Amino acid sequence: MTQSREVLAMMDAHTTTFGRKRGCTISRCGAFLIATLFIIGLVATGLLVYHFAPCLDRKLIIGEQDNLEDTARSFAASDPHKKRIDVRLPRSVLPDLYEIKLMPFIWPGNFTFNGEVNIYVNVTKDTKNITLHATDMKINYQATTLKEHHSNSNTAKWYKIIDQTNDTARQFHIIRTAETLEAGKQYVIYLKYVGYLNDYLQGFYRSSYTVGNQTR
Repeated sequence: MTQSREVLAMMDAHTTTFGRKRGCTISRCGAFLIATLFIIGLVATGLLVYHFAPCLDRKLIIGEQDNLEDTARSFAASDPHKKRIDVRLPRSVLPDLYEIKLMPFIWPGNFTFNGEVNIYVNVTKDTKNITLHATDMKINYQATTLKEHHSNSNTAKWYKIIDQTNDTARQFHIIRTAETLEAGKQYVIYLKYVGYLNDYLQGFYRSSYTVGNQTR
């Protein structure tokens, strides 16, 4: 019995277990072939980009040139005799000082304001016309006055206004006088008007903001 156990022990000591290993091996020749194909692919891609990219750029440049030519033709075809609107004020009367009074009415459905202004102007050339910029306002023609500016208001000369017109296209308000305004003198124009508090952020405008559910 003892001998049998010794034999079994010896058999266990010299027994080797065989198994199948999992994995993938590549020979040196195969690895070299794969690397060569990869390099050839990179070179081919570079050649394609080099040869075809300039063609695309050239097409874009030609397209831009065509657009410029079309634009030039459109300018050439436009009427050269068409007059542009000149919105610059005449230089015969230059503003020097503004005294403005405004009273806004911020009520729903009535976003207007009352305004009064004294405009001190310097006359640089004899004229019977005074042109001002004015838009989105209703001027009270009956309240408009014009006088010569003096340190002593009691001796100031008042000038008769014979006409007032609005040039809407150029946003002009034109005042015509019966007598000539002399160069080198200063005059004061008084205007009374009603304006509109617009909501497009231009001139004297209105805006709002919300706090919670309340609009202010």
